[in-house]
Amino acid sequence: MDKADEMMRMAQKQRERSMSKEKDAFQKMVAAGYYPSDITLTAQNGRVHAVFSHRKHLLREHLKCTECHPRIFIMNTSREKKKKGFTMANMRKGLYCGHCHNGKRAFSVADLAMCKRCHPKQL
Repeated sequence: MDKADEMMRMAQKQRERSMSKEKDAFQKMVAAGYYPSDITLTAQNGRVHAVFSHRKHLLREHLKCTECHPRIFIMNTSREKKKKGFTMANMRKGLYCGHCHNGKRAFSVADLAMCKRCHPKQL
């Protein structure tokens, strides 16, 4: 192994330690009753397309931040949105929300009767 490989491995370990500290900080914040804000996804026309509530998922479903982050969703939402893969088609394939919302663990993203749970009435 050359020096460049060793430096890359050291940098990766540092990033992993930093991410672990960030996750711990979020868990402590949630335990104290503070929740990350809701995430509003908008369509290209600017209309609200879907709303994700951290509070509902953490309180009602008793999930932990680490169940979704960073395995299913990375923490930097601006980078996530730029992926442009955040589509219903991908969710039906089990990506993003579809990882849990598959009809087994939680209501299915394909269940048309459940649309309003995430998609508010369009104005």
